Amino acid sequence: MRALMINNGHLEDVEALMSKVAVIIPEGEIAEIANINSRSQVVISGSAKGVDYACSIIQTKGYAGRALPLPVSAPFHCSLMVPAAEQLRPALEATQFREPSIEVISNYTGRPFENSSHIGLHLYNQISKTVQWQRSIQYARDDFVDEWISIGPSKVLSNLIRKEYPVDKVRCVSTVKDLEIFGQCLKDDKWDSYYM
Repeated sequence: MRALMINNGHLEDVEALMSKVAVIIPEGEIAEIANINSRSQVVISGSAKGVDYACSIIQTKGYAGRALPLPVSAPFHCSLMVPAAEQLRPALEATQFREPSIEVISNYTGRPFENSSHIGLHLYNQISKTVQWQRSIQYARDDFVDEWISIGPSKVLSNLIRKEYPVDKVRCVSTVKDLEIFGQCLKDDKWDSYYM
């Protein structure tokens, strides 16, 4: 997998070009957009040679600059993950999902789940399909969200939001200490102090 730094205004060009790459890529190779992280970054996943091939074409067209290899253990969010998705399918089909009490945005569609019957299918699809992170965040921004708390083991997502929306309030919860501070702010109902 490689993270491609997209040149200004070329996200749609990269998406269109990847459709063409799928047709001309050497037989047996795979390259697909795994993540649309922001207007300036996508991740390409697939076979090693396929990813190199796609990145080379995108860079040659001038749509992207650097292509940074990612330290991951598998080609996530591409068709090579369909066997893993199939293994998860029975558990998803057996799970009875409840209607969310708040809007929950699917990273497969970049839109909220319409109802609980879609949750399992979207979770299944997100294993082998493109993560629509940028569209998910844009959906929330269009709904006037400008305060973000990113919870996870790294600061990647919070840094993407900061870069895309520099005036928004963004806080990352990535360590035990962060979690303790976050919990205390929740307990004390002091959200504003959490962003300081």
